[in-house]
Amino acid sequence: MTESASEQPSRSDTTCAAPGCPKEAHLKCSRCQTVRYCSKACQVTHWKAGHSKACRAAPAAPATPPEEDTLARQDRLLRESPRADYIIEVDRTHDRHVAFERMQDRLLFRMLRGKAGKRCRRSLYLMNDILAKAQPEHAERIRQQLRVEYGADPLACK
Repeated sequence: MTESASEQPSRSDTTCAAPGCPKEAHLKCSRCQTVRYCSKACQVTHWKAGHSKACRAAPAAPATPPEEDTLARQDRLLRESPRADYIIEVDRTHDRHVAFERMQDRLLFRMLRGKAGKRCRRSLYLMNDILAKAQPEHAERIRQQLRVEYGADPLACK
């Protein structure tokens, strides 16, 4: 986070930035893209508490092919969010963290992700299937994101 020292620098990227709110955050500040909130109400509270003075528009991203960026972005987000097994970018300001409860599911998904990175297409299909079952409301977005990350349609990889 690129917040000033007065704005809770110790909070993780997955915790709501509003003062006193311990909830998991899924929304980002649409202006600076650096702080996250669990709700619109918390965003307004944090804005009034001082974020309005520290908030700056995010710098424009360099123009690079999306296939080169998306997998690296996923890796970075997963490093920043150790409790998440996969992160779905629902839209520009909203991410959905997927965390599997059972350790065996986490390990299986990580193994599939490693194999998909080495062009094992069956692994890509299985990743899509597991994620779509975990987040059925985002099934089509998951498919699109995996297609961009790995350069193949997961449903064509049976």
